[in-house]
Amino acid sequence: MSDSERIQAVLTHLQMNTTQFSEAIGRSSAAIQYILSGRNKISATTAKLIVTKFNVNFEWLMTGKGEMINSKLPPDMLRITPQTIPNPYSMPETEKEKDQLISTLMDIREKQERHIFNLLDNIEDLRRSIRDKEKIIECMELLQNKIKTG
Repeated sequence: MSDSERIQAVLTHLQMNTTQFSEAIGRSSAAIQYILSGRNKISATTAKLIVTKFNVNFEWLMTGKGEMINSKLPPDMLRITPQTIPNPYSMPETEKEKDQLISTLMDIREKQERHIFNLLDNIEDLRRSIRDKEKIIECMELLQNKIKTG
């Protein structure tokens, strides 16, 4: 799957057009059109904006490997905005408002936990990658020593 096809898949998933998408990530429409046309590849900066804004899997966006979305929740559920956080200075008056407040606070907590677990997974992946690279370096050093003594 090409960069163009992956961006198109994200647009389809989000049900957005290129103008809406480019405005949401703070890029020009032309920059997105260049990717869609195949003229440009997805830059690391653009990828980070997409990942942050829409919870798209970075590896999938850059390589096509893995799942497109890091979570099964729709992107609008993953956005925390001032409108989704209750005003701390106003107390809920009705049962419905109390339930909404509790639900919002629990949702925020779940999102934070999910984010922490994703970060821990990423740290573990990095540690594995470092160990693998250290093993490769060790093997290369052994080969160099054999060649020198050999």
